[in-house]
Amino acid sequence: MRKWSFNGNEPGAAIRYIGLVLADEKGDSIYAQILQGQVHRLDSLLQLHSTYIISKFTVRTSRTDITQAYGGNACQWYFNPEIKEAQALYNRLKLSPVTIHTPPPELTGGHELIQPIMIEHKTLDELNSIDPYEIPKIGYKCTVTITNIHEMPRWWYVGCAKCGKAPEVETVPFLCRCGWKDSTPLYKLSFQAKDDTGEARFFGYDEVSRRIIRRNIDFMLRQSRQAAGLPQHFKDLISRKYTFVVGVTNSSFQDPRFRTYLVKTVSIDYHEKAFVANQNLLVQTPSQTTASTSSGSLALQITDPNALNNQVEMVTQITTLTNASLIYYNHM
Repeated sequence: MRKWSFNGNEPGAAIRYIGLVLADEKGDSIYAQILQGQVHRLDSLLQLHSTYIISKFTVRTSRTDITQAYGGNACQWYFNPEIKEAQALYNRLKLSPVTIHTPPPELTGGHELIQPIMIEHKTLDELNSIDPYEIPKIGYKCTVTITNIHEMPRWWYVGCAKCGKAPEVETVPFLCRCGWKDSTPLYKLSFQAKDDTGEARFFGYDEVSRRIIRRNIDFMLRQSRQAAGLPQHFKDLISRKYTFVVGVTNSSFQDPRFRTYLVKTVSIDYHEKAFVANQNLLVQTPSQTTASTSSGSLALQITDPNALNNQVEMVTQITTLTNASLIYYNHM
């Protein structure tokens, strides 16, 4: 429908791009550009009032007053293939079909299942004996019990709400290196943990720390303002057992004597696992528990002594869910 060139309104300057408005036979239109690097090759090929099949082009956000098509570099668009002027081309292609060559299955891997990445499990004694430079990028697994939560360095910081990084220089207003202007409080948990072979220092950034702490950071900050020292919930983490996937912090390469393991992910939270197991014993396993309701009350008979662990917490939850009273019959 339209074609024009743009040189920045500078007489004699090189063409920066060619603008196009493409339309199909139904009158639907879309805006397109030929960028400067392709002008010399495509300018003479695309003429007004001619019909084309256009493929393999980049789609980007453009002016808001023009209909846009969305897709990535791998997209291929065909505008109304039943264009009358192109019928001769279509007929020729039908008579002489184009052969598409695909690699044989043995080269593409066929339908083989992708094998999961196996991360090796190590004791702390084994981890401590490995040179930091020899620890693989995916890290190692280790199963430890938390023995202490460090008050220093501080367990939270103000970071970028987008990338989570702390600014190198604090500015007012906040401005991150990534250009983001919004900040938020974030976790950075430092703690000591041990297994049967040794003890080590661990550190986790915000996402991993939230997985361990399981509390909103705003709630924890309010708790910290009510009393000196660490909030009680941090102290409750002591003696809890986890399986972590760990690497090492950057400072560990500088001085291996002060090695700190960076927690990449929490693989198993044994406290959560035990809680879920007890919930299943109380609610889901008929052979171990029997439940009946009558007149708005819930009677629960427990025959497995292990199901009584954490019973106070579970009684509270069941009572809340059923809005009824809970009666225990202990046959131990």
